[in-house]
Amino acid sequence: MKKLKKGEQVRVWSLQSFFGGGFLNGVVAEVKQDQMGNSVLLRVVRNLNGKKCVDESYEVYREQCKRIKP
Repeated sequence: MKKLKKGEQVRVWSLQSFFGGGFLNGVVAEVKQDQMGNSVLLRVVRNLNGKKCVDESYEVYREQCKRIKP
């Protein structure tokens, strides 16, 4: 599987719920930095404690993302 590069758009699925946020079910996100290992750092809009905000450091496994736009 090809590694993700900074700026690419992906869809992400995750049950991670840190800081009162909910799960992500195919939400569009942007890769924040080139993928180095098995995980990838994303910039994604999340619902945190009832408010939408941009999470600049959302980390998931590569398998939880699907590239949609280079």
